[in-house]
Amino acid sequence: METTPELPKLLVEKYLQGMHIQLWGVKNNFEYIMLNANCCGEIYKRRFPLVPTETLKETLDRAILVATATFLQLAVIEVNQAKEVHGIAYQLIRI
Repeated sequence: METTPELPKLLVEKYLQGMHIQLWGVKNNFEYIMLNANCCGEIYKRRFPLVPTETLKETLDRAILVATATFLQLAVIEVNQAKEVHGIAYQLIRI
């Protein structure tokens, strides 16, 4: 008899100014949860490792830090690419 895999369950969701974060868990999976985050049209999804000694709030705080750093890196890459295409004038307009 074939069993249906457990669907992910939303563990916690947080709306920050400009960013939305969700942590999803799968029943009987103690290695990772799924981190879904979006900010300014960018979507970030990845497996997020669990730390056995952390509470859900601590895991959420760590996820917020990781997502924030990732979105900042993406923003820097985007600005650098725009500078290459549009030159220094783009940087002056953005300030």
